[in-house]
Amino acid sequence: MVFPILPANTLADTGYDIDNSCRFNDDDSASMSITPGSSGNPDKWTFSCWFKRGNLGAWGVIFAAGDGADNRTEISLEADPVDVLRIFQKDSGSTTLHLRTDRKFRDCSAWYHLCLAVDTGQGTDANKFKIYINGVLETSLNTATYFSDDTNTLMSDSSYPMYVGRAAYGATAYWDGYLADCVFINDAQLAVSNFGETDEDSGIWKPIDVSGLTAGTNGFYLDFKDSANLGNDAFGGTDLTESNLAATDQTTDTPTNNFATLNPLQASASVALSEGNTKHTNSGANDQASAGTMGFANGKWYWEIKCVDRGEIGINLDSNILQLSNDSAVGSNDANIKATSLITNSAGGSNDLRHNGGTESITSVSVADGDIINIAVDADNGKIWFGKAGTWFGSGDPAANSNESKDFSGEYTSGNFITPVAALGTGDGDILEYNFGNPPFSISSGNSDGAGYGNFEYAVPSGFYALCTKNLAEYG
Repeated sequence: MVFPILPANTLADTGYDIDNSCRFNDDDSASMSITPGSSGNPDKWTFSCWFKRGNLGAWGVIFAAGDGADNRTEISLEADPVDVLRIFQKDSGSTTLHLRTDRKFRDCSAWYHLCLAVDTGQGTDANKFKIYINGVLETSLNTATYFSDDTNTLMSDSSYPMYVGRAAYGATAYWDGYLADCVFINDAQLAVSNFGETDEDSGIWKPIDVSGLTAGTNGFYLDFKDSANLGNDAFGGTDLTESNLAATDQTTDTPTNNFATLNPLQASASVALSEGNTKHTNSGANDQASAGTMGFANGKWYWEIKCVDRGEIGINLDSNILQLSNDSAVGSNDANIKATSLITNSAGGSNDLRHNGGTESITSVSVADGDIINIAVDADNGKIWFGKAGTWFGSGDPAANSNESKDFSGEYTSGNFITPVAALGTGDGDILEYNFGNPPFSISSGNSDGAGYGNFEYAVPSGFYALCTKNLAEYG
């Protein structure tokens, strides 16, 4: 695949900004819940959210209500068939609702908008459950089993807890990825135009301000603006109870400013991505890699990597497909991969700079587990700088365009996309945490770029920017 400069369904400037999202990591069993104090209307409600996927091929529940496997209503992405949207209900063990889309959701670089508008009193089945994706009514269903006239959902019923980010039974099927602007409206089947609109210039569906909507009984609005209380109901109602979520799970990766992550569709089989695809863990042998979701052909870019346990970090210079499932050695002689990268040593010993198969010594450099590496890339002049803890190796100065770690301009074809990569050159067990502006790890400072974007441990060099869609549109 060729890496797009702007991922699908992404706007650089929308006129209305969603400030924050929440990162759910299924390995952490992260979720939110609330049990209604009194029952509302289980037959008429609307749920809307924006989501960006983490892992693929797994069952992940976005919103659910129920008290066990035999009594549940849920909205999820499916594992079988993989990556389709499912609306499902069981009552006393019997399936009473089962809707599955033909459409698959496999773009982990993009934000999707989901709206489910329910009114079981409507005269036709299709009007009882209206599924909208990016503002468009979903009419192509793989499975379509609808309610009988006397069946109720379990939403807004005081007998059943409601969950965001997990199934309603057995603490299973946790959501993996990001959620933004999660809204549950009770007592009304709202039109999708209450949550978004089509941009006149691009034709892309974009969010609008939902804060003025009427919540109804047990309705809520999660805007994730309070990192100390991610379950805060911005409508002013009862907050949701958080489980296994931390302040670091608040991010500024949103539908109106999409940040780079690592790409599960461009990762070796032994590489597991987690924490919203910002953490790379390899359980295999040498030369296992993952690539970033965003590429750039121009501009100056900055990111940080925490070396939890050794690894190889850098950039790929070729716009062709990365052969990660075959020979993924960054810096190897594979004709499909031209890269500049830094090999780190978990013992803090010698470190190598590699470029397109060659190895060059970096003197007086020691990288130990836990260190944060700085990377600055100037695509306009074909240069890369590596540093540690805010100090650039070899007296480098990206802002002054001097003493770069490598001038790769002679090996780079102008116009090709450059992509961040994480790879392994030292055996299995490497763990790398990537901060493209939304760190998966705690930081002690907090530095943004010159445009005001990103959250970094160390100062961003002047003229360099976080890898996100607003910056790519302006400086890429």
